[in-house]
Amino acid sequence: MILTCPACDTKYVVKDDAIPPGGRQVRCASCKHRWHQEPEGAVVEAESVAVNFESAAEAGPGYGEEALAEAPPQAVEEQMIAGEPQPEAADAWIRKPNSAAPFGGKPALERMLSGNVADLYVVRQYLDAQRGGWT
Repeated sequence: MILTCPACDTKYVVKDDAIPPGGRQVRCASCKHRWHQEPEGAVVEAESVAVNFESAAEAGPGYGEEALAEAPPQAVEEQMIAGEPQPEAADAWIRKPNSAAPFGGKPALERMLSGNVADLYVVRQYLDAQRGGWT
């Protein structure tokens, strides 16, 4: 069985019988995060909730939909709101000096081309942290 730390994504191979049927608390050796691990193939039952679909249909169109908030005008003017993807901006950051800790004022591209494969991983970790990682 392979356990994956939900905090840092470190993977561990453990014997299948190491996790009992009721699960157990485990701790990541890398980041010290603790979580409850269910055994592989365990089915977690969802809480049952009664839903009356007829009353929602009778309420008409738009029932249950939340209105989207308007962006503050200043945020729009200063282009602080994400709009359409801008490929040129996405490609340009890699060549610009970066003051983030992994880059030390140098461009990310310089770190990636250093010849050390671990540097590619460092840049990937930085990007994952900036956008929130994969979920």
